[in-house]
Amino acid sequence: SGPLLVRDGEVSISMRETSSQAASRHPRSAIALGKDGKRAFLVTVDGRQSGYSAGMTLREFAQYLIGLGADRAINLDGGGSTVMIARLPGLDSTGMVSQPSDGVERAVSTSLLALSSQLPAYTPETTVILQDGESLTGWNTSAIRASGTMAMAAAPAPVRIGQKSIRLDYNFVPKAGETGVAALYVNADYPRLLSGKPLEIGAWVFGDGQNNWLRGTLRDGRGKQVTIDFTGEGELSWNGWKYVRASIPAGTAYPVKLERIYLAQTREERKTSGNIWLDGIEAIYDSGYQVQRFTDVPAGHWARANIEGLHDRSIISGYFDGAFQPDRKISREHAAIMLVKELGLSTAGRPDPGFADVPAGSASYGAIATVAEMGLMVGKEPGKFMPGANLTRAEMAVILDRAYSLAPRQESPAFRDVKDNHWAAASIRNLADSKITGGYPDGTFQPAGQLTRAEFATFMFRIIQARQVS
Repeated sequence: SGPLLVRDGEVSISMRETSSQAASRHPRSAIALGKDGKRAFLVTVDGRQSGYSAGMTLREFAQYLIGLGADRAINLDGGGSTVMIARLPGLDSTGMVSQPSDGVERAVSTSLLALSSQLPAYTPETTVILQDGESLTGWNTSAIRASGTMAMAAAPAPVRIGQKSIRLDYNFVPKAGETGVAALYVNADYPRLLSGKPLEIGAWVFGDGQNNWLRGTLRDGRGKQVTIDFTGEGELSWNGWKYVRASIPAGTAYPVKLERIYLAQTREERKTSGNIWLDGIEAIYDSGYQVQRFTDVPAGHWARANIEGLHDRSIISGYFDGAFQPDRKISREHAAIMLVKELGLSTAGRPDPGFADVPAGSASYGAIATVAEMGLMVGKEPGKFMPGANLTRAEMAVILDRAYSLAPRQESPAFRDVKDNHWAAASIRNLADSKITGGYPDGTFQPAGQLTRAEFATFMFRIIQARQVS
């Protein structure tokens, strides 16, 4: 051991500070005592790792120890021998918590141990936020066969929690002759050490539907890198906000550190450019933990199960602020988009439907052209689709009847406000026969009534469930 670093709470280095050993930054180890004689500090500083930690000079190390409350401190063997093993709160075994400059395979002949027969006191959390999306401090980006940037975003850009989110702009378009996996990394400057035994890492992701792959890496208690998957390969396929969870593999040695989250593309034909947003990255300690998918659809909402059922199938995604707006009237274009997604219909190469109010460059053009060609939805008046018009209950019945070929059985009593000659009477009866609707308590269907987003989601999900049972 040696040299001495601190005496009586002051820097006191017992060697020539101009020597390279003292003046250069290296990984360091020390033991220190507090002035009251009741506290001991075992301290390591990582170093010799560009972009992570350079280490400290002896004076910097001494000043740091004083800042911890050290009254006396002495330097121990350092450099590649600097390594700390600890049993953190919530763990019943030890693991590596430092990052040795010579890697984890180097043999170290001497160790200083502090042993206790009692586990550290620990109250397990349900979740712990690792990145709240409000700042980029402590994070950087890198890329392989790709380029990209990371920036803060605020409303009106997508924000799920708080006031900001992290926007990732990526470009996976290959250079001439270049092949192989393309990836954009979001790296922690200093891998975040997680207490206890987290089961999963969760995050809110606003997707762009480009079928990429969202993954991450941890560093386990043995210093080994562990890969985790937030999605399957090519399964970041949704548009809008979605909460994703990556399981920590069984057998992982704790404690673990979060190193990075990254977006990847393995297939050449899918390499394109785009952007996604990240928010609320957290460690999950309770396997039963559930998030509120939409900010305005709480646990007690009457349509929550139906809305979340469609969300699980990536049919709905909500708005930029994480709301679903269940009581908002659903438009005809949104109904067309949901129908195309649920039926898995391709929008490519569809003929122009000829609607004057649906220009070819509009966001809903592909979906409207698809439902028009297939006869699932028609114009509301000659030459016009009226995409922004609210969908009526009668229109909903006809659309769903056409899309799912509901079998007529004439089993349910007729609604008293739907005469036999009503243009949607047959479809409304088919919907009732299929137990998709029972109408209102007063025996009416109210065919001219306008449908809310929650109601349309409920009707669609009921049909999906009925078809799965049959």
